[in-house]
Amino acid sequence: MEKTCSFCGIEESRVERLLLGPNVAICNACVESCSGQLDAPYPGVPEPEVLASALSSRMGWGPLNCGTAVRANFCCEYCGKRMLSTLDNYYSWEVDHIIPGGEDSLENYALACHTCNHLKHHYVPSGDTREERVTDARREIGRRRSSKVAELQKLRSVVGLPELVGA
Repeated sequence: MEKTCSFCGIEESRVERLLLGPNVAICNACVESCSGQLDAPYPGVPEPEVLASALSSRMGWGPLNCGTAVRANFCCEYCGKRMLSTLDNYYSWEVDHIIPGGEDSLENYALACHTCNHLKHHYVPSGDTREERVTDARREIGRRRSSKVAELQKLRSVVGLPELVGA
């Protein structure tokens, strides 16, 4: 029987790497999506209410953008990318409708990097709560990311480039 990721359920043959532990396994896509989420990425940031007020007054942001950014701690909610760490990350900042075409509300917004938002595209995540829908979207993005990594590896092979390590 083929091993599967304990988090997203994808089969070992469909991922780049599957890390095994006692009665548990995790694929490289799930590891990537969790990176940085256990530690507060931006320690010392002011309290959410103070920060939202500063973003509103000093940056001219509206309440939905302030709320989305502060709730996500300025990280992509799908892959954990720190959106304030580099200009490239900041420039990839997008606000995603968790349910595509859904209402413009804080409950339906997620902070996303361009790559995750593009990979998610029109996917409608399942779940009864916002957290369940974000988790489901994160799994789907992980599956799509693995597929695109395989596609990129194949293209690199055709072009004659070496295989990416840790892609």
